[in-house]
Amino acid sequence: MDVLIKTTFTIILCFSAVNFAYNVIGYFSSKKRDQLLLANFWLALIVNFFIQGAAQADENQIIASFAFSLLPASLLCLSLFSFLKKKITNRFLFTNASIAIILSFTFIVLDIGNFTIRALPISIGGAIAMLYTAYFMTKESKGRPLFKVAAFILILTTIHGVNFAFYRNQPGNQVWGWLTAYALYQVLAALLPALALVEYSRDEKNRLTQIINEKTQALKASNAELAANVGFKEFLFKTLSHDIATPIMIAMNSINLLARGEYDERTTKALNKTKVSLDKISEILIDLRSLEINDPHTHQIPLSECVEKIENEFSVMLQDKQIDLNVDPNIQDVIVEVHPSTFTNSVLSNILRNAIKFSERNSKINISLEMRSKNRVLICIEDFGLGVPNEILENIFHFSSESSRPGTEGEQGTGWGLPIAQTILKNYGGDIYIESQTSNDKNSNSFTRVFIEVNGFLKNKSQKFSELKETAN
Repeated sequence: MDVLIKTTFTIILCFSAVNFAYNVIGYFSSKKRDQLLLANFWLALIVNFFIQGAAQADENQIIASFAFSLLPASLLCLSLFSFLKKKITNRFLFTNASIAIILSFTFIVLDIGNFTIRALPISIGGAIAMLYTAYFMTKESKGRPLFKVAAFILILTTIHGVNFAFYRNQPGNQVWGWLTAYALYQVLAALLPALALVEYSRDEKNRLTQIINEKTQALKASNAELAANVGFKEFLFKTLSHDIATPIMIAMNSINLLARGEYDERTTKALNKTKVSLDKISEILIDLRSLEINDPHTHQIPLSECVEKIENEFSVMLQDKQIDLNVDPNIQDVIVEVHPSTFTNSVLSNILRNAIKFSERNSKINISLEMRSKNRVLICIEDFGLGVPNEILENIFHFSSESSRPGTEGEQGTGWGLPIAQTILKNYGGDIYIESQTSNDKNSNSFTRVFIEVNGFLKNKSQKFSELKETAN
């Protein structure tokens, strides 16, 4: 019988020593806390076997050596909780073990009860820690079958620990106790490395999944940025091709006059318009460069300056179609905060060009003004031409929509004017929207009102909004 006990004892020690060495090497290579806890568990278990093997002189020594088993039991619980990614506080385990040991040693010192009564507090202390851990292992076992196995082993270990208090002191039970311990720790010797490997694989899979997700998000962000850059380059191209069309047309008309040899006062005016047109093309190119670096350089300028420029620019077109342009006199009293050139050339110019294009001969265009608040100005450019059909109006600010159509006298366009105007306005906090009504009967009240809202204020800060509106009326 002694030979069997010694053989069992030796085998348990060997398995424990191998697992201890494995986890020590694993810890120094990976620095994982799980393996450090397991290494401490196997070391404590080895020490526990030596203590229990040596302390067999009487009942009190056996109980005292049994109390040391609470240390490897607590370390085992800590190791399994680390696999669960949950924290079990050291204070809980220390308090649980301390109460069990104090009770048992109190019973020994005061000579209270028999072996079972004295050993039972330690058995219960170990059972509390084991069952608490088994509960959480079972709770988290979905998709982790080894957790169920670990919980089952903990329950068997709990039963074995409680049996120690009731049956250890009976003849022959020491052998069965060692054999049962041997079987349980054999299973633990195989289970814990497998459990660690599975959990490390799971962690690595989660880590790689996270890296893939992060890289995917970064790639999506890069693609979005690339698409935005491509879209912005397309916007610049459309703005350039759209906004230089008018000054080129004016310059070409002047060149045609020169080609016909008509050198008179009209020719001089045409040459002046050619210079103005070429200056405007240069100005537009500078504007596009400013937009490309996303720096619109807004300035506070009189609204009247912007309106006067487009009046001069389109004076010939207005005269050709005999259209009256009525400008609200209150425009003289307002300062707007915009990028002067883009606001004039790409916003007001585009909108007035469309108003002329879709107006009948001998009609009128109104430019009116309203203060929306102390720092917001609403400008309305209204014509009484063809109006905008609903199917075009719904997508009129989209570059991809088919919004281009001929004017009242066959004038052509790209359909990009309003999308360009909206993009530029939003770049410095402005907005644009449209109201329109159409009719097949040209004598009916069809109209189009384009509203432009920008930051602005009255020159005379003491002037009230109501006075401005009364003046306009």
